Amino acid sequence: MKLHWLLFACCLGMCIIVGILFVIPEQPTVEVIDPETGEISIVHRGHGFTHPEYSTMSVGGPGAERHDHILWLGWALGSLICIFFVGCLAFGARKEDKVGAIAKPLFIGGIAYVGVWTMMFVTYRNYMNGDTEGRFLLLPIPTAWMIYGVWLLPAFFIINYIFAFNRQFWNDDLHKKFDAILERSRNRDNGDSV
Repeated sequence: MKLHWLLFACCLGMCIIVGILFVIPEQPTVEVIDPETGEISIVHRGHGFTHPEYSTMSVGGPGAERHDHILWLGWALGSLICIFFVGCLAFGARKEDKVGAIAKPLFIGGIAYVGVWTMMFVTYRNYMNGDTEGRFLLLPIPTAWMIYGVWLLPAFFIINYIFAFNRQFWNDDLHKKFDAILERSRNRDNGDSV
């Protein structure tokens, strides 16, 4: 598959997921009876509701009720974003429509990125269903995956970019072409004919 088609498919998939999220009904819902009229209305409480003691604060309620029906969509959206991110890095590394030597580290990093994202979701689902025992460096396990995995994994891509820069992105030929462009620009600015 050509890289530009992969990026297009990721963008299309992200748009579809966001569209689905707009039409899925909010959870949980409760039936509220108006004491004066006896009319029953359905109230969505997925975005929180007023705290019973402190009216300026909202309460979210149990995470499983709010997130269980859409959690897989969140995972799919995040996975597509990870793939899109790595695809954009590979797209920028292309020469004559080939990614080159940096393709393998980008692929490995992309697999690791989606894997860490998946582990964060698995542990979050366990956490919201009552498995709150584990800690890693004083953080709940899902938060630890987020901070030490999802946030730090881009350092892998940065390090690969640094070490691959001279052979993948900027070589002597490009440097000579750039110097020639600068020289022509300087000559033009000084009034010399090119």
